[in-house]
Amino acid sequence: MTYEPLPNPKHEKFALALARGMSKENAYAEAGFIGGRTAASRLSTNVNILARVQKLQEIAQNRNEINVDTLLQELEKARKLSISLGQGSAAVLATMSKAKLLGLMK
Repeated sequence: MTYEPLPNPKHEKFALALARGMSKENAYAEAGFIGGRTAASRLSTNVNILARVQKLQEIAQNRNEINVDTLLQELEKARKLSISLGQGSAAVLATMSKAKLLGLMK
């Protein structure tokens, strides 16, 4: 896994933008590349970029102490609050999000 920034500054900017959740096409443009969706998609499959994005996300998760357990706890709080407020669709969404997080549905 890549712990150091990527040697190509544009690749590093692209990886950072992807790690923040930006779309491939927008990350590509933000990094200073010219091209469209196909070029952005192709670059996003580069093994060095994939490894860097994974490492950046791991760092962010550790820094913010985010893991499956904390996310499940937050979703359960949201589900209970939704029920108490009579917001059935929000409660269902929280339940479905928990199921997805646990891999019970796609």
